[in-house]
Amino acid sequence: MKPIGLTRNKPLTFLIGEAAYVASHPYVPEREVKDIVIQVQLGNPNPSSPKSVMTFRLYVDKKPPHPVSEARLSERTGTWYLVPPGGGFSTVPNKDYLQMPITIPPAGAVIGWVGFCLLQRNDLTLEEAWRIDGEVAAVYPDGSEIRCRLPACDLPSARLA
Repeated sequence: MKPIGLTRNKPLTFLIGEAAYVASHPYVPEREVKDIVIQVQLGNPNPSSPKSVMTFRLYVDKKPPHPVSEARLSERTGTWYLVPPGGGFSTVPNKDYLQMPITIPPAGAVIGWVGFCLLQRNDLTLEEAWRIDGEVAAVYPDGSEIRCRLPACDLPSARLA
């Protein structure tokens, strides 16, 4: 994992845990992926200054980044939704989401979940998601990024489901 763009001091450490692929949505065929929900850990090795992350981007199959989705908690129902650019929403698994922007204290770490809504590109099947080739980027306030590869999914292949 290498920092991309300009960085000052020591960069954050960035790890990805597990990924969940969600396919239940009335406008997405049963075998296509609607959301990707990813567990991330950000660590700040700098002993004296906090680091901030403004948002996350998803790079899949070496294509331009997907639009960044925003996870929102519904005050009325207490349910998490992924809201893609341009409107619309979809429910996601009940996870402890990171609220953006987030500041990691000196010599500290945070663990949480980020989600990406793929309704703008609903051609990704569950089988493709099982072996997806991509990276997640944490974006600093100055626009520079650090990236981490998506892990191989430990869910069974859609052919076996």
